[in-house]
Parts: sequence; C-alpha cells; structure tokens
Amino acid sequence: IIFVGLGQMNLSAVVATSNWLKTPNAAGILLFNVVFHDIVPLVCQTLDYNVRKINTAFFFGGFIPLCAYLLYIAVALGNAPASGGAFVDPIMHIMRNGTAQGKIVQVWAFLAIGTSF
Repeated sequence: IIFVGLGQMNLSAVVATSNWLKTPNAAGILLFNVVFHDIVPLVCQTLDYNVRKINTAFFFGGFIPLCAYLLYIAVALGNAPASGGAFVDPIMHIMRNGTAQGKIVQVWAFLAIGTSF
C-alpha cells in the first residue's frame, strides 16, 4: 500500500489533516505496533546475551516497522479525498479509484483477510 499510494499521495492533504495536539493520544497505539515483550527471551538467547547486539537488534527491529507505519499513515492521509469533515476510508478510496493501484490494493486486502484465518 505504501508503494502504491506514494504515487497518488497529496502532501498538502497530509498537512491539512494533521492535528499534532492529538499526538499524545495516539502514542499508545504507535508504541503497541512495535511491541517486543513476547520475543525478548528468544532474541537474547539467540544473540548470546550480548547487550550491544540485543540493543542493535531491537533498535532496527523497531525503527524499520515504525518508518513503515508512519509512511502508511502519511499515504492514507494523503490519499483521502477532501470530505468536508465526513469520514472517508482512505483504503476504500484507493481501491475504488479504478486504477491499477486500486486493483493491487484489492488483491492485497483479499490476501490479508484470507491468510489471517
């Protein structure tokens, strides 16, 4: 979705729909996306309890998904049409625009749902 949506993204829409005062409210959701509590023992054992290696692994293991998540949010906001305050699902907007990118997102969504059961 990130690569598909970057071509259609409207950067001014991202800025126009951003409200930085609500950032503290979203911090919990953002941190939840990079949770490692269930894999810490395995990573520590695999890296022979080397603190430097463990810190590096968790830094890059959290930084890369964080970047992908922030890009995804920017693409979602940048592709949402101006709606006059009404909610518009950005993914549905991309899927319904009739382009090849919309078809790719439809296939991705189908596969995501199909493989989650």
